[in-house]
This record gives sequence, C-alpha cells and structure tokens, in this order.
Amino acid sequence: MVLDILYVVFDFLIYSYKYYSQGQIQNAMLVRKQMQLQFEALRTQLSPHYLFNSLNTISSLLYKDENHTEDYIRKLANTYQYILASDRKQLISLKDEIDFIQDYCYLLKIRFGEAFRYHIKIDEELLNWTIPPMSIQILVENAVKHNVFDDDNPLVVDIVSSNHMAYVRNKIMKSPANRESFKIGLSNIKKRYSVFTDKKVNVIKNDFFKVELPLLKPNKNG
Repeated sequence: MVLDILYVVFDFLIYSYKYYSQGQIQNAMLVRKQMQLQFEALRTQLSPHYLFNSLNTISSLLYKDENHTEDYIRKLANTYQYILASDRKQLISLKDEIDFIQDYCYLLKIRFGEAFRYHIKIDEELLNWTIPPMSIQILVENAVKHNVFDDDNPLVVDIVSSNHMAYVRNKIMKSPANRESFKIGLSNIKKRYSVFTDKKVNVIKNDFFKVELPLLKPNKNG
C-alpha cells in the first residue's frame, strides 16, 4: 500500500514537472515571438525613409517658421523615445499610444499642412486599457502611404473608441503609383494580437478603410 502511494505521488510529481516545463517553454516561445514582431515594427519605424522625411521637414521649417521648428524637433524626439522604449514592452496603455499618436500626427500635419487632417476621440475610461505598441501608428502611416491627397482633397484620419475597440478609419482615395501593399503592417498587428488574445483585428473596406483594434484589459498586478 505504501509503495503504491509513493508511486502515485512520484508519478504526479513527474507529470507536474513536465507540465510546468512545457508551460515555461511555451511562454518563452510566445515572448520570443512577440519580441521578433516588435523588432519588425521597430525596424520599420526607424527606417532611413522616416528619418529622411523628418530632416527634410526640419530643413524647410528653418526658413519658414522657427517657432514650429522647435516644436517639431521636440515632438520628433518624443516619437523616437516612444519607439525605442516600446521595443521593451509587449503591451502599452492606450493613453501612452494616443499621446504618441498626437505627436506623430503633429509631425504629419506640419509636413502636409491642410492636406492632412485627423480627429481623435477616445473614452477616458478606456485609456488604461492596453494594445500592442505602435498598432495605431502603423495604421495612420499606412493611410498616408497608400492614398493620394492634397489641400483640395485632404486625407482625414479618424481615431476613435467604442465598445472596447479602437478604430482607425480613412476614406479610400486614389492609390499612389508603384506603391506596395500594406498587408505586411496589418499582418504584423494581427500576429502580435494573436499572442495575447483570441479577439480578432477586423478590417472593413467599403468607401472607407477601417481597422478595428480590440482593447485588452489592463494587468491589475502590473
């Protein structure tokens, strides 16, 4: 009887250890996958193209408006600080992402003038909910890259929240020539979401292009 009990206990300990080890390995693999996806998003945002456009805008402002030049440089520094810091975070509060988007859209507004417009309306009670870093920024950038717009036909980007979702929407306009599809950016967002939730990133396309990002509950222990 004693040997039988010891055998059962020993077998249970082995099973528990294997289960724990498998769980640890699975968690490590998920973290690694998330880090790889974060790096892909980070590499895109730190591309020479992004820096080149920013430096061109600064050069232009120096001859036109010194006051805006100082603001532009400060907000550009804020965006780079956020981008670099987000590489170490799997999820970030919606408030931090929106603060970043405010600075990012300011840079776009200075660059494009009246040709670019944006509206942000986020429910305050959702600001502590979380999303993968730069998810909204990627969608705003895609809207700029994949639509032809000017002062007479401005690009308007709406960023709003509803039903525990964040929406990024813009009217579909003429596409630039020789512009690659932006499915890579969407794919990156969807893959990063899949690490944390079964909720889907929805894409709705009619006269408007709209992406719905699920908001994730904040970690009360974090």
